[in-house]
Amino acid sequence: MIREIEHTADRGIEVEADDLGQLFREAAEGMVGIISEGRKDQPIFEKKIELKTTSLRNLLIKFLSEILYLVQDELTGYAGVEIFKLTERKLSANLMLYEAPEIFAEIKNVTYHNFLLEKKGEGYICRIIFDT
Repeated sequence: MIREIEHTADRGIEVEADDLGQLFREAAEGMVGIISEGRKDQPIFEKKIELKTTSLRNLLIKFLSEILYLVQDELTGYAGVEIFKLTERKLSANLMLYEAPEIFAEIKNVTYHNFLLEKKGEGYICRIIFDT
């Protein structure tokens, strides 16, 4: 479940998911939903990504930052992700992308401000603030 949350000058999302894969997928969908409208009818191509970092928190930030770069700087649209491997420090996945998305807002950065990522019952919850 993705919810946009109120923040003074920036934009944010809160995501609840049953597992880490779902959390990463929904966090990406929530972020991209702020800046562009996904059009899954476009020809889709894939980009393999391999990310390594020091913690799960850093991995989620790095994952979202990679997608943000592709959407805003490389002008590709995000249509989804197929995750092959996800641990606390490593992600291997294919991003499903399309050409020429319609961008209607800008996110400057994925931030650590008020960042939350924790286990909640049987699932996970995260809160991410985007510098806009």
